[in-house]
Amino acid sequence: LKGLPVAEQEALRAAEYVFAERVHAIDALFTFATSSTEEEGQRRVTAINTLIGLCKKQESQGFRRRRANVKVEEEQTSVSPPPNLSEMLPVECEATQCIFCLGNEDLSAADRLKAFAARGDLKKHFHRKHLRYYTDGQPIACPHPRCDVTLEGAMHLQNHAEVVHKTRT
Repeated sequence: LKGLPVAEQEALRAAEYVFAERVHAIDALFTFATSSTEEEGQRRVTAINTLIGLCKKQESQGFRRRRANVKVEEEQTSVSPPPNLSEMLPVECEATQCIFCLGNEDLSAADRLKAFAARGDLKKHFHRKHLRYYTDGQPIACPHPRCDVTLEGAMHLQNHAEVVHKTRT
């Protein structure tokens, strides 16, 4: 990508779906080799470390079914994250928002604030993506960024999410 004009490089960096880690990885991987063995070794170490950082980042899946009554223009609007998104989130969520995703700072702002189309969609997401990692009765800290409660298992978390955060999992 080093061969791109500056304007195209800036457009790539400004795209919302591009994480800073991805840009750093691209820069590290597509930097030309140096003449010094020591500099070349350092370039490779930097490339490896940036790829490790990129692997730790989560991305949205990209594939989402479009509902017939949703306009394409609405889907293309981007949500720019405020400086302290976690501090600005209300304790009470929309009924179909995932409290695990709200608390996950590795996700983009749009993915953190996503509201599912139906309660069943949220429930499937909640179990498949989050609760499956916990055993029955295992203590679970509430993942909402403004809540510090630890609960005694998945059922207690689901009840807490509905009563306190108003989201129906």
